[in-house]
Amino acid sequence: MLKVAGAPCFRYVARVFKVYAYAGCDTCRNALKFLKERGISPEVIPIREQPPTRAELKRMLALQAGAIRKLFNTSGQDYRALGLGAKLPTLTEAAALDLLAQNGNLVKRPFVLTRTGGTVGFKPEEWEKLVADKACASGGTRNETRQSRPCGTSTRSPSLRRS
Repeated sequence: MLKVAGAPCFRYVARVFKVYAYAGCDTCRNALKFLKERGISPEVIPIREQPPTRAELKRMLALQAGAIRKLFNTSGQDYRALGLGAKLPTLTEAAALDLLAQNGNLVKRPFVLTRTGGTVGFKPEEWEKLVADKACASGGTRNETRQSRPCGTSTRSPSLRRS
């Protein structure tokens, strides 16, 4: 938010939605529109230039019950060019995660993580659950999807504050 001399500065407690997306992808645009319609301003990261980290991919893999194929953009040109349809079943989890972390074109999009969950692709019913979970995680109601507070204040107890 822009600081104006003499005006109080407010910021959101945290960006609860981290969305890896591609601007040229209709599905990604629909997902971002879905969030905007619900008053959510996510952190949007260009997936092709900055793929999810290995840690984020590992977390998503756990959320997808270990189904590594769900993390791959199986309809993408890079997936086909690398012959991953045949190779993927023989890859180790580590090798598959390395491929995804190095090439954002291989990652199923949109790829969204929240503090409490995440999903790949855009299925409105799954995203509704993420929105509801987000409101609960932030202490608000479903319609209160963002919280703001004056800059420099903390909702953490003094013993939990970072130095």
